[in-house]
Amino acid sequence: MHGSNSRTGGNGTSRRTGRGSDAGRDARRGDSTLERLKHRLASELGDEGYGRYLGGGDRLELEGERLDVRVPDRFTASLIDRRYGESLRRALREELDGESEGAVRCRVDQRIEPERPATRETPAPSRSRAPSRVPKPVSEGQRLDDFVVGEANRVAHSACVQLCDPSSPLRVVFLHSPCGLGKTHLLRGVTTRLREQSPGVKVRYLTGETFLNEYIARVREGRIDAFQAKFRGLGLLCIDDVQVVLGKVKTQHQLLQAIETVQTGGGRVAIASDTHPREMRELSRALASRFVAGPVIRIDTPDRELRERLVRHRAGKRGLALSDQAAAMIADRATGARESESASVRDLEGMIIQVEAVWRLMGRGQSGALIEAPLVARALDLRLATQSDADKSGRAERPVRLEQIGEVVCREMGVQLGDVLGRGRHKRVVLTRALIVHVSRSLTTRSYPEIARTMARTNHSTVITAHQRVQRQIAADQSCDVGCAHDGLPIGEVAVRIEREVRRAARRG
Repeated sequence: MHGSNSRTGGNGTSRRTGRGSDAGRDARRGDSTLERLKHRLASELGDEGYGRYLGGGDRLELEGERLDVRVPDRFTASLIDRRYGESLRRALREELDGESEGAVRCRVDQRIEPERPATRETPAPSRSRAPSRVPKPVSEGQRLDDFVVGEANRVAHSACVQLCDPSSPLRVVFLHSPCGLGKTHLLRGVTTRLREQSPGVKVRYLTGETFLNEYIARVREGRIDAFQAKFRGLGLLCIDDVQVVLGKVKTQHQLLQAIETVQTGGGRVAIASDTHPREMRELSRALASRFVAGPVIRIDTPDRELRERLVRHRAGKRGLALSDQAAAMIADRATGARESESASVRDLEGMIIQVEAVWRLMGRGQSGALIEAPLVARALDLRLATQSDADKSGRAERPVRLEQIGEVVCREMGVQLGDVLGRGRHKRVVLTRALIVHVSRSLTTRSYPEIARTMARTNHSTVITAHQRVQRQIAADQSCDVGCAHDGLPIGEVAVRIEREVRRAARRG
C-alpha cells in the first residue's frame, strides 16, 4: 500500500498552483475532508478497529489525494493493509470524489515510523497533529434543554444542570442505569451546555473504550506523558460506559490519575456506567471511592406517562405527527408483563423508526399527515383489540430468546449462523448482524453487552455501531440489496417481517 499521486485537471496539468489563496483554500478543504473521513472510518470500522489500529484517528494524515497511515512497524503495516486496506481506499476515494469534477486515483500509504523508547527525562517532541480521537458528533437532541424529564430521571437531570452551574459546589456526578435510558444524552448535554456558556473552558467527552484504546496506543508509542497531558487544564471531563475498565488494573490507575488531575485543576467530572460503583467487581477501591465522592444517581425505566411524552418528543424530532391513540399505543407496546420491564428510550426510538418506515412504505409519508393507530398497529404487529398478543386465557406471550432471534434472522437472510458469529464482512452478513441487534433491541429488554455476548463479540461498542447504522438505513428508507430473498424491499419492511417471524417462532416455543 505504498505510492502517491496528485489530482490533475482535464489537460493533465496540476491543479495545485501554489498561490497563497489557493493553498489556504486547499488546506481548509483537506482538513474538512480528513475530518469527514475520520468520522466515516470510526463508524465503518467500529471503535475496536478504529481505535486500536488507526490510533483513534491520530495516525491519519491527508496530503493532497494521499492518505498516510503512520504505523510503528512493518508488521502493523501489513496487518492494516490486510484487514482495512480496501475500506481505507474506498472511503478515501468516495470522500475525494465528492469534491472533484473527474475520477480520482487514490493510494493509501503507510509511512513506517519506529517506536520511540519511553523516557522520563525527555518528553516526546511536540508537533502539530490531528486529535487523537474524533469525538462523536453530538446529534440533534443531545442537549440538556432537549432532555425529556420525568420521575425516572428527574434527579439525574437536575444534577447535570447543577454540574454546569459555576456557582454550584457540585464537582462530581456518577450516573448508572441499564442501557438506553439517557446516560449518554445527559453527559453529552453537559458538554454541549458548558461549551456554549463558557467557550474558553476545555471540555472532553469520551467513552471508557476510547480511554482504554488511547492509553494502550500511547503505551505502545512510549508517549504516556502525552496521554496524561490531555487531562490537564480540563474544566469538565465526561467518561461514558466506564465499566469497560473493570479488571484492567493499569488502566484504572490512569483513570484515577486523570480524574485527580481534572479535580486538582478545579474541573468537574461526570461518570456514567451500567452499574453502581459498589456493585462493580474488579474495580479498585481507590477508584470506587472517587466515584462515590459525589452524588451516585440511578436512572430508572420510564413510567407510562414519561413513555408517551418521549414518544411524542422523538416522533416530533423526526417530523412525524401522531394521533393521541397512536402515541398511546406505542407507549403501551413498550410495557412488558410488569411495569418494571418497560422499554428503554432506544426501544421507543426503534419503534418510532419502524412506524415511520411502514408509513412511508405504504405511500402515506406526506409532510404534516397524521399517523393513526391502525397504521401503528400494523407496523408493530399489534391488534387493535384491547387484547395484546396474549391469548384469551390471559397467559402472556412466550418471551423471545436472543438465540431464537439469531436463528430466525439468519434463516430469513440466507446466512449461516457461523458466518454471523465470525469476522466476515460480506454485506449480507453485515446487514444480518445489524438486523439481529435491531430485532433484539425491539423485542427484548436485553442490553447491548448481553446481545454482544450472544453474538460472540467481546466489545459491545461494535454492536451499538451496527444498530445505529441499520437505524440510519431504515430512516433513509434504504432498500435491501445484499443478494437475499428480501432484495428490493425497504430495510425497515424487512425488519418488520423478521420481527413477525420471530414472534411466531416464540409462540411455537
